Amino acid sequence: IYPEVTAYAVSLSCILFNETSNKRLLERAERCASSLINMSRKGEVTDPSNAYAYTFDTGIFVSSMFDLYKATGKETYIDQAKRSLKWLLTYWNGKTFFDRVSIKDGAVDPSSYINVAKLSIPLIKASYFLKDQKYADVAIELLRWAEGLQSSDGRFSLSEAENKTMLHYHCYAIEGFLYAYHGLKNERYLQIAKKAAEWLSKIQNEDGSFYQWYPRPSTHISKNMIRHLLIGLGYRVKVTDATAQAARIWKILGINDNAIEKAYHYLNGELEDGGLRLFRRKLIFEYPDARVYSWPTFFYIHSLLITLRDMGKIGEVF
Repeated sequence: IYPEVTAYAVSLSCILFNETSNKRLLERAERCASSLINMSRKGEVTDPSNAYAYTFDTGIFVSSMFDLYKATGKETYIDQAKRSLKWLLTYWNGKTFFDRVSIKDGAVDPSSYINVAKLSIPLIKASYFLKDQKYADVAIELLRWAEGLQSSDGRFSLSEAENKTMLHYHCYAIEGFLYAYHGLKNERYLQIAKKAAEWLSKIQNEDGSFYQWYPRPSTHISKNMIRHLLIGLGYRVKVTDATAQAARIWKILGINDNAIEKAYHYLNGELEDGGLRLFRRKLIFEYPDARVYSWPTFFYIHSLLITLRDMGKIGEVF
């Protein structure tokens, strides 16, 4: 079980229920939520087979609990959100969240990556639903830290220690700033998001896809040939998650029409039985992944519900 992705399923099912009034979608959302609540011990959510609990996963779970409360009015989801928020804030260091915690001994990994900028979403929802400004204050400090990882061209670095960019996490950061603009009405957050979104259009591949990592590796031959080869191969992986996220972001902002069209051309070509393959790797020839994955498919489905420059959809971003 992948807690983060299951929480995305809750949020998407709530969105689709609002669009269609199909109660089966809400029932599905509650079943997913029940599974996640049952695996939550002290507020965190993690698969029992996993050695770590991740702050990001729990934050996304909190966000989905607020979505489900809004759709059902059931207090149990607010209660769970409060419990999980308490756990999450235990790993707040004043500017960002620690990445993960050992289930076995509680040891904390002090690393922090740009993806946690997206946790502004559950924090701002908490401020609204729980009527407590402290959660918005945490979101503001978190985004201050995240802004420090944005370069002048709009690109978000992976962390303070690593200047490379993972496109999926870059898009998570944009989503966090977009939601903060929506929830806190601060124009600066919108400008940060736009700058990062425009950078995406500059590095999109001709076929509409994105590579998993940027910048591309240099041609310099490393002393460690095996490591160099593996890094090189990683940079030649195309991904659908960031491509679907980019399409969603551009549509909300109403920018880059041609880039959106190219992104959908690539995504539609990666569909298999209604789901998206995640990877397309290249050695000498390109070859697609044999499996389909849920989270890029969820982002893709939501993007299809958005019309160009539909800023109101920011409030649905998951």
